[in-house]
Amino acid sequence: TFFSNYLIDPIVTIVDVSAQGTLTNVTARNNFTHLTIQDSGTINKTSLVLYMPFDTNTSTTIAYDYSNYSNNGSIVGAYLVNDGWFTNSYNFTGSDFITLDNDVVTGFSRITVSAFVKSEVADSSSLRLILNQNGAGSDTLILSRLNTERFEFTVKNDSQTSVTATSGTIYQDTNWHHVVGTYNGSEIDIYIDGVDDDSTANALTGIIEVTPGSDLTIGATSSGWTGLIDEVMILTNITLSASQIKDLNGSIANRFFTRGEQIIKNNNVSGNGFEN
Repeated sequence: TFFSNYLIDPIVTIVDVSAQGTLTNVTARNNFTHLTIQDSGTINKTSLVLYMPFDTNTSTTIAYDYSNYSNNGSIVGAYLVNDGWFTNSYNFTGSDFITLDNDVVTGFSRITVSAFVKSEVADSSSLRLILNQNGAGSDTLILSRLNTERFEFTVKNDSQTSVTATSGTIYQDTNWHHVVGTYNGSEIDIYIDGVDDDSTANALTGIIEVTPGSDLTIGATSSGWTGLIDEVMILTNITLSASQIKDLNGSIANRFFTRGEQIIKNNNVSGNGFEN
């Protein structure tokens, strides 16, 4: 499950299947690069514009988006490791990044940005960018950890007003942390490990506007993240509530089978990338 009251599990359509008695150990060998997302309740599937679980690397140059929009990213330097919040993650060394050619955030007055991160060092003593996209004059959307070891989320609107939410807690460690930035059309907020970690009223109105042609980037060419990033997700036209963010933090590992593989029984499966 995605949240306690919402479903966002993959639907896999298999063709050329005929029932031939009970077969076992028939495994889908393709690690599915794109899955159809089904959801219910108040969260509409059109809101999920980016979901990169980083569970597998069927390509060493492309990071696949599992949302309905195929906002795939180009990998530069980052590489998959067998250490993740769930299964695997990508390792970044400060100048590595994954860049998306598509603009997924412009024109919205509500947004939720989520990622699981693990710093390589407890005290980085410098800014480390988790995710960012350029706007006029400076970055419009930033999720990062400051040199003070506090996380921050920054949004700039179409009037070129920039507002930042900063975590009240110092995270001087190398543990996994779930970092979520939200903008609801009137306020910026940041949640760490499912808890609202900024009590300040960070007022902002207007829509998000980025520089045309700019790329959404995970990591950065400089001052980028050093360590691991996993389960990157962006929802637009919606701001997740505190309870939904807490549910997301607690249930992220239950949505998919490891590496996208599933045992298929009671069917004779042939062709289309499957092995019997």
